Order: sequence, then structure tokens, then C-alpha cells
Amino acid sequence: MSGLDRILDPASQDYVDGENGEFGETPTIASGCYHQLTGQRNTWPGDPDAGSDLPLVLTRNLDRSTVVFAQDAIRRALQPFVDAGEATDIEVAARANSTGRLILESSITDVQSGRIDLTDIAPIGEE
Repeated sequence: MSGLDRILDPASQDYVDGENGEFGETPTIASGCYHQLTGQRNTWPGDPDAGSDLPLVLTRNLDRSTVVFAQDAIRRALQPFVDAGEATDIEVAARANSTGRLILESSITDVQSGRIDLTDIAPIGEE
């Protein structure tokens, strides 16, 4: 199971300050999910499955196949948490907004702390 991990702020992409001048820590898998979703897949030699294919979405035209690709990229990136027994349920929804921008909404259920909303973590789809 997960130990303590540093808390990341998705907006600033920096660690959150905790008490006594140290970084804040969390027992959830949220920071690991952040790294999986924002890092590009196959770029770290120590673990070729680390990261996701989400950066590739930005190189594609927005059509139905891109929406499906983005949803699958999130599921593939988060599946190692399910395989390790740290999470259970991955939910992903994608849609195009009125300006034609892809909006991704996702969450994962951490077995220790419950549902974690990853919508703000996925690097695509700010309204």
C-alpha cells in the first residue's frame, strides 16, 4: 500500500507547504496519479510504463477518435494503481465544449481514502 507522499498543487505544479517548514504529506495516491497523467509515457528508462499518452492528444485533430484516445490514455496511465491494489474504480468522461476544446473529467477511487477527482490534474481541458 501507499506510504506518505508529498502533496502537489496541480495549478502551480509545486509541492504544498506543510507544518514546521516541511512539505505537506498525504497517504493518498493523488501525487502518483499526477505524475502518471502529466509525464509522457516511455520517457523514463527506469519504468517504460510510467506516464501517459495525454501529451499526444495535443498533436491530434479534435474528432471522435481523439476523444476515445484521450479517455484510453487516462485509463492506461491509472491502471497500474488498480493492478497494485491501491485503487479500484477509474472513471473517465470526455467531451468537446462549445468552442471545440476537449474537456476531460476523471477520477479514481483510492482504497485508503476514497474517490480522488483528477479533473484538475489531467493537463488538458480547462474550460
